[in-house]
Amino acid sequence: MRRINNLVEFNLELGDITDSEKLNRYKIDAIVNAARPTLMDGNDNSVDGRIHRVIDERLAFKNLTFNDMIRKEIDGDVCKPETTIRCKRGRAVITEGYGLCPYIIHAVGTKYSQRIKIKMVGEGCCPSSAVQGLESCYREIVNILKQHSDIRNIAVPLIGSGNYGYPKEYALRIAIGSLYNAILEWYQKDPEIFMMENNRESENTAYIKIYIYLYDSDIETRELVNLEKSFHLFDEYIRNGRRISYQSSVVTQFQYLADILQNDGNHGYFTIAKVFRILLLLFRLSLFMFLVIKDKIGKNDWLKRRYAVEGIVVIKAVSGVLFWLITENIQCVYIQEVCLFFSVIFLVDTVTYLLTSVLLSDIQRPSGNIIRSLILLYVNFMETQTDLSFIIYCWYRLKGCTLDFYDALLFVFVGQTIEEACIDNFQVFLYIDECLEFLFITFAFAFFLNHVRPKKFLY
Repeated sequence: MRRINNLVEFNLELGDITDSEKLNRYKIDAIVNAARPTLMDGNDNSVDGRIHRVIDERLAFKNLTFNDMIRKEIDGDVCKPETTIRCKRGRAVITEGYGLCPYIIHAVGTKYSQRIKIKMVGEGCCPSSAVQGLESCYREIVNILKQHSDIRNIAVPLIGSGNYGYPKEYALRIAIGSLYNAILEWYQKDPEIFMMENNRESENTAYIKIYIYLYDSDIETRELVNLEKSFHLFDEYIRNGRRISYQSSVVTQFQYLADILQNDGNHGYFTIAKVFRILLLLFRLSLFMFLVIKDKIGKNDWLKRRYAVEGIVVIKAVSGVLFWLITENIQCVYIQEVCLFFSVIFLVDTVTYLLTSVLLSDIQRPSGNIIRSLILLYVNFMETQTDLSFIIYCWYRLKGCTLDFYDALLFVFVGQTIEEACIDNFQVFLYIDECLEFLFITFAFAFFLNHVRPKKFLY
């Protein structure tokens, strides 16, 4: 079987993507054009403009333009208005290359809109819908590769880094991460295709070669050094066949915040819902330690991050029992207060996570595995129950009551009344427990609805 680290080869090229000498040397089968939704020439020095001008020169003897040929291929009518939308944002279509190369893949990116600037987030602080749309472009490119087995070597510009405003380093990480993840997923679903296509080739030859082009006139020396560092950031994961995460979880949360601030009014959420969603997300960001732990453990390895999430969920699920054992064996008020504090933090983190999963489902990425999500939901439920049990137990122990942890568990799980004279205001904890149960039922219902018809907003 073909080694997974030979699945795809990335190369960084400095120069014009329409340079025929390089195209011939690398045997480029398709050039990706960072196109507009109309697919028509913008008459500027962008990638789109340069590709159109070169092909126009090759078609001049026929008194035709690349615009004419696009309208003929896509519309079936050369007279259709140029202002017609031929490709939506986040999508890609393919046409012939008309002498420049066999194919041109037109991908329409999304606009980078950074209306809020946060130093710790930097270049990634733009709406999440825009980033997901840019990722979608690269997935669409890979979908086209699946349908055209004769495309093996492709030239790709940094989509969105020109007129659409994405910082080049960030656009490069998105490009490599999105393309590689999509190709890796293709391989995992259909490895026989790669085996059949490559059974006569050298083991050291990559199935797909991707040449990422940087237009040299736009890049300074210092910027080029940083771009080369970003280019090699994922080398280890690509060699080992590991799925890539190209940005931190903290950055992702800030992107959700940017999306809410910029787009909620357009989506009909208006003041009350918008303010509540902002406050909820800010509260989640205040508990950033869980996001940082996940990123530190997983780094840019997508699978390790998932393991880190599951590990944190399991640790939190048994934390109530662990805290009880600690406070039972160490009779120290300070230790009890510390355990109570962390138990409250764990409970609040889980509750706010569930709330964001329901109330921000339109901008968050849907889970790819329903069974895993349901198991984690059950573990999260058990965590809230044990955390609440310990909070009740510890709270009243600190007040001088002789409450047993087992009685607190029975109260939370089955509603058994606690017969203890010095314990009052138990109705408050009863209401909290009922609210938690209602939240989990709501989340489960919303989760299934979200998988039936997920919402997508692209800009």
